[in-house]
Amino acid sequence: MDVLEQLEIRISELLRRLEAAQADSARHQSEMAVAAKENEALVAENNALLQALARERAWRAEALARLDALLRRVEAEGGVE
Repeated sequence: MDVLEQLEIRISELLRRLEAAQADSARHQSEMAVAAKENEALVAENNALLQALARERAWRAEALARLDALLRRVEAEGGVE
């Protein structure tokens, strides 16, 4: 086998490896795009949950304040001993 044939074989091998690497790269990019969409959905869900938690905490604080005010009023009127 002469040098030219060896060079052709080596170039063919390199081209096959390049094609395989490009296919892997395309697959990884596709997987990353899917993961990015999933992450976006999770971030949106997390934000919605944080907002719901903030509303729940505000409601709870308001309810506790109203209960405290009611207890003070009852105590002031002498209803609780």
